[in-house]
Amino acid sequence: MTEAETDAGNGSDTPEDVDIDRLKRDLAGIKEAMGIGERYPSVIRLWLVFAVLVLAASLASQYVLTERLASYWFGVVWFSLMVLGGLASWRLTGRTDRSSAGEGPNIGYQFGLVFLSGIVVQLVTNPLLGTLGYVDGTLYVFSIWVTLTGIGYLISANSLRAYRIRRKDRLALSLGGVLMIGYVVLLTYWEPLRPWGYAAFGISYFIYAVASYGILRGA
Repeated sequence: MTEAETDAGNGSDTPEDVDIDRLKRDLAGIKEAMGIGERYPSVIRLWLVFAVLVLAASLASQYVLTERLASYWFGVVWFSLMVLGGLASWRLTGRTDRSSAGEGPNIGYQFGLVFLSGIVVQLVTNPLLGTLGYVDGTLYVFSIWVTLTGIGYLISANSLRAYRIRRKDRLALSLGGVLMIGYVVLLTYWEPLRPWGYAAFGISYFIYAVASYGILRGA
């Protein structure tokens, strides 16, 4: 009997000898260890894109606030630059691996719902803005959007668990959400910050986003 026949008789290389459950666990473990930069190499660049865009929008808004320009300029500034951010997101994520589509929640859809909720909240509270001064009314609307964006970051961080992204990388989003919500609280109760609320936010976000990019890229 040949060696090949002996191996076949012993069944050492037959599919039945493969532990399917163990193989699945090993594959899951490999995926769990992957970071955002490893699984979606183009996506981490979004931290740099939005670092620049948010800083630019914040500084432009600070100018509008300081000069007491018409309130609609805040919307023009943020809408224009965030549309650019959305286009950049679409272009970058369009280059990523689509093989995991359908495995988990749609993060873009979740952010869309947060955005729509922001519109509803602003429409509901608009009648109250007439009772506030220019600065207070402006910062009130700004606080709504920053808070909801922070909530969107926290939701996204939790949703990435479904995509087997490691905890350290998810913390980058969680930290961003916590910082945004904490900033709104500080802006509300610390009076010296209010005249410079936009500029301080833009600089803080820029530092956070650049640091997050560095950590995620080197992770």
